[in-house]
Amino acid sequence: MLCSWTINASERAILLPVSLADKGSDWVQEEASGVVYVRPATNLLDGAFPGSADKLLTFQILFPQAGVYEVYAKIRVGSGAYNDDSFFMAGSFGSRSAVTAGDWHMVNGLAGVGFSLPSDYVTGGGTVGSQVWKWINVSEFINPTHPITYSVSEPNSSVLFQVGSREDGLDIAALAFAQADLSYTVANLEYEQAGVDPSSIEDGYPKTAFQQVETFQNPVLPGDHPDITLFKHGDDFYACTSSFHFTPYCQILHSTDLIHWRVLSRAVSPTWSGLLNDGPGAGIWQGAVTYFYGSWWIYFSNTAGGGQYVAKASTPEGPWSTPVKVANATGYDNSVFVDEDGTPYMLMKNGKYVNRIQALATNGQLTGTQLNLDWMNADGQYSWAEGPVMCKRNGWYYYFIAGNVGGGQWVLRSRTLTDAPAAWEELGAFFESVSDPETGFRAPNHLSQPFEIADGTWWALSHSYESLGSDDWGGRGRQGLLHSVVWDLNGKPIGVAPSSKPLVRPNLPLSTTPLRMPRSDSFERSHRDVVWHFLNRAAATKSSTTTRAGWLTLSAFNDSAHVLQKEAGRSYALVTRVDARLYASGQEAGLYVCNGNESRQVKLVHTFTHKSQLRFSYEQTSFVTDNIWGDTVWLKLERNQHALKAYASKDGMNWQAIGNSLSVETLDASQDNYNSWVGNSIGLFARKVTAHFDLFLYRDAASGLLFDQSDQLFGMQKVTRSNVKGLSPTSDLGGWMMFAGVDFGWNAYSSLKMELSVAASATSVIEIWLDAIEQHGTMIAEVEIPAGTETGTLETRIAEIDSVHGQHDVYVRLRDSQTSLFLHQIRWLPQTKTAINVESLPSETLFVGPNPSKDAFCIQLRGMRAGSIESYRLYDASGKLLETGALQHGMRFGADLPSGVYVFKCQLNNVDFEQKLIKR
Repeated sequence: MLCSWTINASERAILLPVSLADKGSDWVQEEASGVVYVRPATNLLDGAFPGSADKLLTFQILFPQAGVYEVYAKIRVGSGAYNDDSFFMAGSFGSRSAVTAGDWHMVNGLAGVGFSLPSDYVTGGGTVGSQVWKWINVSEFINPTHPITYSVSEPNSSVLFQVGSREDGLDIAALAFAQADLSYTVANLEYEQAGVDPSSIEDGYPKTAFQQVETFQNPVLPGDHPDITLFKHGDDFYACTSSFHFTPYCQILHSTDLIHWRVLSRAVSPTWSGLLNDGPGAGIWQGAVTYFYGSWWIYFSNTAGGGQYVAKASTPEGPWSTPVKVANATGYDNSVFVDEDGTPYMLMKNGKYVNRIQALATNGQLTGTQLNLDWMNADGQYSWAEGPVMCKRNGWYYYFIAGNVGGGQWVLRSRTLTDAPAAWEELGAFFESVSDPETGFRAPNHLSQPFEIADGTWWALSHSYESLGSDDWGGRGRQGLLHSVVWDLNGKPIGVAPSSKPLVRPNLPLSTTPLRMPRSDSFERSHRDVVWHFLNRAAATKSSTTTRAGWLTLSAFNDSAHVLQKEAGRSYALVTRVDARLYASGQEAGLYVCNGNESRQVKLVHTFTHKSQLRFSYEQTSFVTDNIWGDTVWLKLERNQHALKAYASKDGMNWQAIGNSLSVETLDASQDNYNSWVGNSIGLFARKVTAHFDLFLYRDAASGLLFDQSDQLFGMQKVTRSNVKGLSPTSDLGGWMMFAGVDFGWNAYSSLKMELSVAASATSVIEIWLDAIEQHGTMIAEVEIPAGTETGTLETRIAEIDSVHGQHDVYVRLRDSQTSLFLHQIRWLPQTKTAINVESLPSETLFVGPNPSKDAFCIQLRGMRAGSIESYRLYDASGKLLETGALQHGMRFGADLPSGVYVFKCQLNNVDFEQKLIKR
């Protein structure tokens, strides 16, 4: 039966599902994984035309507007690849002769082209291979120079259009007609949306993306974030993962844009008496934060087999109530789904063959009849069918299950919440096949609940180990990925596969929260920051930020103590200043990198073996040098990919290497027993001694940042020139890149020297931004890179910038750059002009105190010559100028300041004076 398919806007694509076409008898309609498609029953009879009316598909189309149109097709090439990738397309509207070659265009060679990501602009090219659904612009594919077009002369014209079969391994799900002068993404075609002017597109992205942050790259949650769950409440997103033995437990993360996440709270204290076991791999498994019946709830399992527990709070920040057991709840991998009417349901998972659903009451306990879905995986066809989550769309309940730790993700759906097997439709695999050969995230699973945002797009999180060939980063644990979820013509959800390429970010306001990386800490607060964790409850009792003000104290008398964060980033420098008085063999304190059960450890420590020494060690290799710096020493650990280097210093500026580089590939790689189910950690360590740490810096700016180790980028690519790695722009539109979590130190220098190691054969302009580009960011430098005298020769370009301190995401933007530009390294150093600390000034000269203070600060001027002090400046910890003015003896300021760290600055006889101020 012929059908009409209408549309109301001339710029929108006209989608033609094959289910609505008139099909010749040689076409077989099939459905798999929720996709309805047609496939030829027989192979080609002639190479130039279909050969029979039985091999024709006929569409009748109502065009609302006159215009010139191109044809797109949604296809899947079979296992025969180039033997399964051709069909015929009519050269004009109307009924065509099946045996006249002049009536047809042969479309052949589709095995290696096409597009599948929702944000991909569909052209005649692309790189998507066989056995995956993809879109292609057939008009451009046939003739890239002069695409085949179809003209409609009158509005509301109804016409016939035909295609013919050629090879029996090609599946066709839909065609689409769209305006020839516009460009369309996969999502535009799937959802019949308007296209855009192609002049606004470059390399398949909006041209504005070369100068603004409109894309993201996975992982959005680098490092260990296993078994991730997601909840949307208003404009806010909350995520929770398995803690296992990392304590405090039940880390809750918050985001407003699904890309930038911060640790909001930890719901379960190390002191909780109900915990069954805190050994490696035990602890708390999976957490699910949710909101229903006017309260916030978090559900988790008390180690495998220990039952389900729940805590409650009025806000997700806490405080959280003492956990109580959920009676009669099975499972250790559970989640909570809140239906459209507000009814919450627990999705329970226990062992390989148990899947249950049951409503929750106002007290957070189970209520009503339990739905038994154990039949779902009775034969183990879904491996463990674990991590169940659910969402609802267009009246359908979608039930998602993961296979096991190695991957696999499937989806089923039902019109009603029932345990009747006949009511549930199996839709097959959820994720597209990973086709990007450059991504290390090959097996995403443990999908979170997908959520819809205001523009109608859907998004979800997953986790995945990272490994590409011999480059194994499995030791980082299961990292958090963000996926676009698209819905096909039949309502099946499809998770966009991981890619190494930038992806268009969700259409949400860009957050000012930094990318989720380890955070620096000056230990000025009276409580420990929520970013820190311990590997057991005993270790949590051995740290303090109040024993010595402004320092973290680790007390380890007969054993060891630590405080850690989840390791992330492939290039960083960790810096600390440790004060420890050592006198006995085995005492040590310093920097620490370890796996989940501490069977593999990197240490850079002040130690004692008959005398005071420094030791840098991993497994069987150790470098030792005598300690010439004293009880208080600066330590630095630099990582570049799988290689670590160690340094020591007296002043934190002039460093001496400790031994040679150490390879830590065995630490970074996948490990026995999945690294006790967690990823590697970094932080501070002490053994058999009380040690004080003045600060912990992640990604020290003065140590240098390699451009090829960027965390996000767009319009730039990694290249190697003369065995030197770096970045170059891909077009003359510019581009940008970002280093996450760069720390400029807690001492605010009056100015910094920025050094760029670059090569350029044409003039380019580089901008340095902190925290964002334009919207919420601050540009701190603009550097013109003149053309070099010799192409490809690295040169150092220097620029002076204003004071910067604290930790920031650093963006480097290229404005109208030449593709010959090559960026290798950037670093920031204090200017040679000495900054005087308050301790080095005569007491009768200048003093700001009391410090720390709970009230106001007071200025004391003694013995100062008139005019020697012009003004003062006060900055917050991010480097923002808060106030400035003339100094007066005895003046008070800061009474209205909130608690935090500030920097007071002025000049004394043309020499900088700086003092860090602490407001309690």
